[in-house]
Amino acid sequence: MAIAQFILALDFSIVNVALWQIQADLGFAAADLPWVATGYALTFGALLIVGGRLGDRFGHRTALLIGLALFGAASLVGGLAPTASLLVAARFVQGAGAALVAPAALAIVRTAYHGSPEQTRALGLFQASAAVGASAGIVLGGILTGLAGWRWVLLINPPLVAALILAILLVAPEGMRTAGAVRASGGLGLLGGVWITVALAAVIFGVTRLEHTPITDPTVWGAGLVAVCAGVACVLGERSSRDPMFPGSLFAAGRWAVIVATLVVGALLGAYVYLIALYLQQQMGMSAIQTGLAMLPATAASFAASTWLNPRLLPRAGTRGQIALALGLMAVGQGTLATLTPASGYVPTVLGGLVLSAIGVGLAYPAAALAITGAVPAHQRGLAGAVFTAGQQVGAALGLAGLATLAAGVSLGWTFVVAAVLALAAALAVLMAMPRMRA
Repeated sequence: MAIAQFILALDFSIVNVALWQIQADLGFAAADLPWVATGYALTFGALLIVGGRLGDRFGHRTALLIGLALFGAASLVGGLAPTASLLVAARFVQGAGAALVAPAALAIVRTAYHGSPEQTRALGLFQASAAVGASAGIVLGGILTGLAGWRWVLLINPPLVAALILAILLVAPEGMRTAGAVRASGGLGLLGGVWITVALAAVIFGVTRLEHTPITDPTVWGAGLVAVCAGVACVLGERSSRDPMFPGSLFAAGRWAVIVATLVVGALLGAYVYLIALYLQQQMGMSAIQTGLAMLPATAASFAASTWLNPRLLPRAGTRGQIALALGLMAVGQGTLATLTPASGYVPTVLGGLVLSAIGVGLAYPAAALAITGAVPAHQRGLAGAVFTAGQQVGAALGLAGLATLAAGVSLGWTFVVAAVLALAAALAVLMAMPRMRA
């Protein structure tokens, strides 16, 4: 399951280094080129809730295998695409496959290790694999593009996916197979699924457009209007439905604050990785590969926090305490990055800020995943996992667009000050809203 999470995260960043080569080869218009990256993020984020619900209804293992097959096939088509339009279409389909895989994989891990002493370690490893995948994508994308050409940033996926499917079918532990077979009864809540999909798609589309156009552009505020209307329709429909998509327990006991915290962590992570990558290249003259290597200490710190520190801290601090502590560390890390100037060196400011923020991410996500998926029974953990993952993806989109726009319009320093304040506000919300819950 951790490998599946790694592959999905890898494909967020692996194409970014190859974009200019893709444009030259396929003749992309400058305005259309961002869709190579955005198309994947759009369908991934927008379809997560429906993907989680489908996994609950038809079995998480079934959803996982179908999603992986769809993801692998779309990667093959994209890697061989002779035209720009076919490549973008393949990236959309890749995102749809990922929307089935991500919540199903988390639900299987959560169910397989439920009540086990290894639960926090398993969740930590699962979440750490995403951080490693996102960072590895920058380095691997640069290497593959330089040595073999841009097509291999996509063609690397099919053999990995095929091996993973075979492993799931042939050698997966019995506990994983049993967990993946849990199914929910009842309907799919399709109307609520349609509305939430439209709302998420509009949010992601709107904030993505905001990176390149002013907020007064009709496509930006129009997307916002659609998102609000669809969100209101979803809430009203859920209240009157006999078969609501979202169980009330998902938002009880202050768990709404955990969802907000997940959004904030996703927003800060998406923004600081992008902004520091730009700083390293533009202010310090690093190449793409050098930039990826400079980010590796943060990846290692996040991995260590998730896999080593998390299982030791969580039983003592509980989900409430660990999430608040993680957000506090992120606030200090973002505050450190706020002191950057054009003359600042990599050590200590960039490295210190990155590592502190990364440790916060590594502690926040496993605890948040445990709090959110623990709110529902086993047959609804696909949906709960989808809510958690959607918080990460939507948060990243909002943070990247909003904070990157602030950095361009105001300054890098004040952008990180705002990020630190957001982290502190989210920590306060968690402490005030959540009861103390031990793992």
